[in-house]
Amino acid sequence: MEENLMLPIARHDVEKALDEIDRDGVPRKYCSRLYCVVARHGRHYPPKQVLRLAYRSRDGSILTDFRGGKQTNTPLQLLGYTVERCVKAPQCHAGIAVE
Repeated sequence: MEENLMLPIARHDVEKALDEIDRDGVPRKYCSRLYCVVARHGRHYPPKQVLRLAYRSRDGSILTDFRGGKQTNTPLQLLGYTVERCVKAPQCHAGIAVE
């Protein structure tokens, strides 16, 4: 199912997304350019990829048309995650990036 609306997600959806990133890494094309979700002992995650995976985990939705910045960061912040401008992006994902 293709979903372009930003419907509510839950914290457990995001945690599943973080689990998947920890396990499988982040494709280089999905590394963030400006912002990072700081979670799990200060580890940095790309917000758009976290949301993509969280929505897919929730109900199989595939987000195809959404922007970064406020549209991506706000839902994560409302769930209690820290999202900050990352001076090292995209290099900060080097440890979790995959080809």
